[in-house]
Amino acid sequence: MLLLGLSHAAEPTASGEFSSSDFTESDRCKECHAITTVQWEGTMHSNAYVDPFYLEEFHTASEDTDGLVDSFCSRCHTPIGVVAGEIPPADGSGLSDIAKEGVNCDFCHTVSGSNGTGNAPFIVTPGDTKWGPFNDSKASFHESEYLGLYTQSEYCGMCHEVTHPVNGLLIDDTYPAWKNSSYAQEDVSCQDCHMT
Repeated sequence: MLLLGLSHAAEPTASGEFSSSDFTESDRCKECHAITTVQWEGTMHSNAYVDPFYLEEFHTASEDTDGLVDSFCSRCHTPIGVVAGEIPPADGSGLSDIAKEGVNCDFCHTVSGSNGTGNAPFIVTPGDTKWGPFNDSKASFHESEYLGLYTQSEYCGMCHEVTHPVNGLLIDDTYPAWKNSSYAQEDVSCQDCHMT
């Protein structure tokens, strides 16, 4: 299933396609979106890269696969680090401070399209336009545009469905579990419960 948003590109954003300086730190977002940013600061999204359990598993997997999974795992845990080409190395020595913010505000709101679900097929377009689920946003510091993808569970399914890149084993079944649930049948999206 191809879920293109505004972008006409059919391929997910590639490693090294952008610079980390193309993205905005969450502290800048906090100037206007203080409550939302403070809520984000306590989430697994903000800790996606720095979580000690993740880092231990990631470094072990990197060593066990001679680096095969470095960009694969990091695509969801430090997406700016991947699209900025700062991973590998797996030790994080090449990561900018913004990449260490994990799944930060600006990254999520620069997603302009998707090439389906699973294994992070996101398409990002950093810049002055921030996309989101509201069609009545008013521009101030940046442009704001509605994108229907932000209201669909498939947005979350980009990272919350993970299949092993070599053996096809399902590692994270969050999105498939939702898709096969009564919630999906009743048109209750992930956002309806998790982004109220």
